[in-house]
Amino acid sequence: MNKRIFITSEAYNSYKKNHKEEVRKLPQNSIDFFKEEQGKKEPIFIYDRGFNKGLSIIPISNHINKTGKNPLIGKQNNEIKFFDITEIYGFSKQSKIAVCFGQHKPVRIKKNMIATRFLCNHVIAAYCAGFKNIFAYVID
Repeated sequence: MNKRIFITSEAYNSYKKNHKEEVRKLPQNSIDFFKEEQGKKEPIFIYDRGFNKGLSIIPISNHINKTGKNPLIGKQNNEIKFFDITEIYGFSKQSKIAVCFGQHKPVRIKKNMIATRFLCNHVIAAYCAGFKNIFAYVID
């Protein structure tokens, strides 16, 4: 089976230049996209771009959403559901916490964190669409 890689539009060009795997570019609002995807028990890999121009790939263990957006707004169908995302990420020991700023200019963050754009929204969208084995990375 091929590795299932999903990449934000912000990270797409920098990833494709250096990797040969087949990848899928994510739309800005990805919840409907992930609902249509099959194989929800299989692992998926989501990449986003950091704010630096480097090409290091940093694994993510958690996130803080400072984008001002929630991918679930307008998608509840008059139901109130609680999604426990405390263990949303599969990760390694070298992982960091993603602080997602969207289009906003990032502010100073702690050493064990990395500034990124919309990673948290895509991971939440995938999780709420049924994916439970999610690995996330920031290209920075």
